[in-house]
Amino acid sequence: MKTQVKHLRNPLLLALSSLCVLGNIYASYLAYEIPDAKADTTLQAEGPAPELVAFTDSIRQRLATLPSEQERLDSLYKWVNDHKDLDPLISLELALLGQQQSQEASDREWETEFDFQMARNYTNLAKYDSALVVYDKIINDAKELGDQANQAFALNRKGFVRANQGNYAEAVQSYLEALGLYETLQNQKGVAESLIDLSDVLGYLDRYEEGVSYAKRALMLFEQQKDTANMLHAYQSIADNYLGTEDYKDALIYIEKALKLAEAADLSPLETASLLNSKGNVLKWLERYDESLEAYKKSNQTCTELNHPVGMSATLANIADVYRRKGDYQNALPYQEKSYALTIEYGFNMNILENIDNLSTIYRELGDFEKALKYREQLQMMKDSIVSVEKDQIARELTTKYETEKKETLISLQEQQLAQKSKIQNLTFGAVALLAGLLFALFYNFRKNKRITAQLEVKNQENELLLKEIHHRVKNNLQTVSSLLSLQSESISDKSAFDAVQESKNRVASMALLHQKLYQGENLAAIEMRDYFETIGNTIIDSFGKKAENIALDIDMSEIELDVDTAVPIGLITNELITNSIKHAFPDQEKGQIRITLQQGENGLLKLLIADNGHPTAAEAVSKKDSGFGSLLIQLLTTQLGGTLETSTEHGTSTVIRFPLQQKSAA
Repeated sequence: MKTQVKHLRNPLLLALSSLCVLGNIYASYLAYEIPDAKADTTLQAEGPAPELVAFTDSIRQRLATLPSEQERLDSLYKWVNDHKDLDPLISLELALLGQQQSQEASDREWETEFDFQMARNYTNLAKYDSALVVYDKIINDAKELGDQANQAFALNRKGFVRANQGNYAEAVQSYLEALGLYETLQNQKGVAESLIDLSDVLGYLDRYEEGVSYAKRALMLFEQQKDTANMLHAYQSIADNYLGTEDYKDALIYIEKALKLAEAADLSPLETASLLNSKGNVLKWLERYDESLEAYKKSNQTCTELNHPVGMSATLANIADVYRRKGDYQNALPYQEKSYALTIEYGFNMNILENIDNLSTIYRELGDFEKALKYREQLQMMKDSIVSVEKDQIARELTTKYETEKKETLISLQEQQLAQKSKIQNLTFGAVALLAGLLFALFYNFRKNKRITAQLEVKNQENELLLKEIHHRVKNNLQTVSSLLSLQSESISDKSAFDAVQESKNRVASMALLHQKLYQGENLAAIEMRDYFETIGNTIIDSFGKKAENIALDIDMSEIELDVDTAVPIGLITNELITNSIKHAFPDQEKGQIRITLQQGENGLLKLLIADNGHPTAAEAVSKKDSGFGSLLIQLLTTQLGGTLETSTEHGTSTVIRFPLQQKSAA
């Protein structure tokens, strides 16, 4: 991996805010003192943690003492920035409050400032979907107001988020739009920053010579402005791309220039980690392995201390790569596995192919050919279906846009706008045609493989991988819906509406969990319900925080598998009944137990029992709200199963649903 932790290079990137260990919060300010927050400030599934709510309430009280709206917004903005390097969760909560205050004051300028802070913190927390929603809002607002400077800056940040997700086509499009706006504004610093961003993406697309060219253009502009801080990062980008062209001596020259400038610069910990990582890259390719390991491990230590998952993933992969090159596969394996786990967990797609490729190589050298083949097949499938098509499209767009133009001059505003519009349009048409052809080819191969499944075992394995990918993507889409609901709930002040959104989010989560179990399990046609009940039950209990901390879950049943058509309504019913028990049966954080069983009953019927030993108010709440959505949903789902519903309030509340066993869906 020649260029890792790319998003750490540029200090102007919002991601360079230090992602510190959660809970290390302090605040002592010039004019006002912000009260400390509690240690547990993790984002809860049902909304802001109680500690964050209390923290925000204390800030509101502090703001109320300030005499003017301007002073309140100034103070809030200062507090947001003071927390950005201490804890992005606190900074995000303050930014959300700032956005609300600016909207109440009808101050669009301040609203945009707080929008940028929100998006930056979402990015640092790897909440990329939420960050994109906010950046799109900023871009639309800027277009409405004719504010090209904010539009260009938001487009650059949106491109950075897209690049972290591995969506290079959309990243390049955002960078090019930003570059055009900066040229219109004659903002040379903005032009140079966009060129550096494009240089970084080119490195990931193996277009290293163009990457060097764009970084050198940016360096020339930074030198004209005497901007030594950005000169440092231009040197770093040039060095990284020289590794791709195998000009290792030139790479060493430029990284040493960057390190020399860094001696006099006030770098953040992540900027220092990024430089150490680039230094390790150069030393690795010069086969100075011991020095390379030292640089990588220092970089990894900083990223770990700051709880920065992207940096951790990249440096771990680089450490593994050095051990692999030395032939020490036993030491390489744990670092590579940890890097891959972080890549999957946070959706960092920039280097996922290299991670999979190296895992396959390491397992092969260790003699585990089954795992080596598994990762090799996964690598090939991802190359064929996603990355190769996208890389060709982007490379073609960049070549058309820049290599046919004058190398050292910028085109006029009108020519640039017309050319860019035409090329983006051509890229869109080309993408549609290529993707249509790809989809047709995949569909044809799937049908062909299905006809000969019984004869060729290898085709069975491919079909299984494809089906797992489908369930994986369905799960990801449902999680995106859940993220949007979370984002929506952050702006809801009405408790009833907030609870309704959170309950909808839990319902979506119950369905997403089913698809997660399907692609993680061995049987792609059915779900083992005991494990599913345990996971969803504990997840719901955890989502209620302290209210449910004294409630225990008892799963009293043997293992039983149900097909997905039956498991989905069962999961939604379980979600509703557990939620109802927690909300009504155990007031004042009383101790209690929720019991779940599913077993074969009389006449071949399955019997689902969900009971609690709390106050019988849960059933009473349901009976009083027969027209409520949750109650209606349980009744409809029971009917869908062809079952019957019974409720008892003796010794707590218990609900029994009897339904026939359905035929399993075909895998």
